[in-house]
Order: sequence, then structure tokens, then C-alpha cells
Amino acid sequence: MEFIAVGKVADFVPGSGTMVVVSGRHVALFRIGDEFHALDNMCLHRGGPLGEGDIDNGVVTCP
Repeated sequence: MEFIAVGKVADFVPGSGTMVVVSGRHVALFRIGDEFHALDNMCLHRGGPLGEGDIDNGVVTCP
């Protein structure tokens, strides 16, 4: 597994998400406390950008 830097920890607000590009792929990146979680940025339900969605108790809701 290769580590790819997408920003500094301080760039990401706890409890929110953002979209980053990793090797040409759009990824939704969420910071929950001191942990980071990533998934494909496209919602399978309606194709919305998950990085702009809300996160509540570890569940992402598309915008």
C-alpha cells in the first residue's frame, strides 16, 4: 500500500468531509476526531458528491 499525501492534518476540520484527488480519482475524505476515513466521492444513490455530505455517528448522507 502506498501513502499519498493530500494535505496537512490541520487542513481538515473534524466532523466534516471534503473531496480530494488521489491518483486521478475523486475521493471523499472525512475527519472524525483524530481519525480519517475515505471512500469514493460519488454517491451510488443519486451520484452526488459525498465529500459535501453530512456525517452523523459515522454515517454519511449525500447532499
